[in-house]
Amino acid sequence: MDENTLLKIDNLVVKYFLRKSTVEAVNGVSFEIKKGERVGLVGETGAGKTTTALSILDLVSNPPGRIVSGDIYLNGENLRQKSEKEMRKIRGNDIAMIFQDPMTSLNPVLTVGDQIMEVVRLHNNMTKFEAMDKAKEMLELVGIPGERYLEYPHQFSGGMKQRVVIAIALACNPKLLIADEPTSALDVTIQAQVLDLINELRNRLGMSLLLITHDLGVVAETCDKVMIMYAGHIVESGTVDKVYRNIMHPYTSGLFNAIPKLDEDTDRLQPIKGMMPDPSNLPEGCAFCDRCPNAVEACKTRKPELVQVEEDHMVACFNPIKKEA
Repeated sequence: MDENTLLKIDNLVVKYFLRKSTVEAVNGVSFEIKKGERVGLVGETGAGKTTTALSILDLVSNPPGRIVSGDIYLNGENLRQKSEKEMRKIRGNDIAMIFQDPMTSLNPVLTVGDQIMEVVRLHNNMTKFEAMDKAKEMLELVGIPGERYLEYPHQFSGGMKQRVVIAIALACNPKLLIADEPTSALDVTIQAQVLDLINELRNRLGMSLLLITHDLGVVAETCDKVMIMYAGHIVESGTVDKVYRNIMHPYTSGLFNAIPKLDEDTDRLQPIKGMMPDPSNLPEGCAFCDRCPNAVEACKTRKPELVQVEEDHMVACFNPIKKEA
């Protein structure tokens, strides 16, 4: 593995085993994140984005979920071979995660300072007073006055809560930050502030970023690379510039067509017809086949593999969109 590669996921398969069915959440996902690189993971709700992120930290609920196969490497070490005790040392220290909803991520009966101190003391040999100073420092880092460390989560607004969650995630200077839709519960102006904060801190601390989002605009502003996920598969990936300028997968095209354009006067947006397939009953061929305007006969019976179409650009499609001359 390249020494510049921080995270490598190889053929990850995750399933949820229910009483009457098996949900195929992640189906053979592979990708790499370089040191200092910012990668966006985009797709509809139910595409498998959060399950992929939870798998990295070995936090998939078992039962009913289970990582069936695949390997996850961090700095060349296979996390799938680590014990739960070893993973506890990695979580928060080497890899940190910002969860979707700050309202439920914080413990309502502990002060925000205590919650930051807990992470700091878990991974560092610090006294209580040293950890208290570190907690104040982290709050200041995310734009909250340090003297508020004795306050409780209910005393903070939604945007402030998200800043506290970010402070907890960054308390031990992780090598990789996973941000799972960090702005989904916030209003637009606060979203921009939180994203700017994450970007600024990432640049200052030099960590890698895996940003999970529905928003292609956020990825364009924040990330170096983008991966488009559908029904547990990566269907298109590459640098933001290559993918956005030369869209090749019909699903990626559908996502872009659903975005309002400032330079066009239109009465209706173009939604992607149909619904995502039932993950407990995926089709034999391409999962996007029934919704795809470019579908051919092969799509019904065979699953397309990711192939390189140009440098830093890969697509899984039997009949990709042709770029007009």
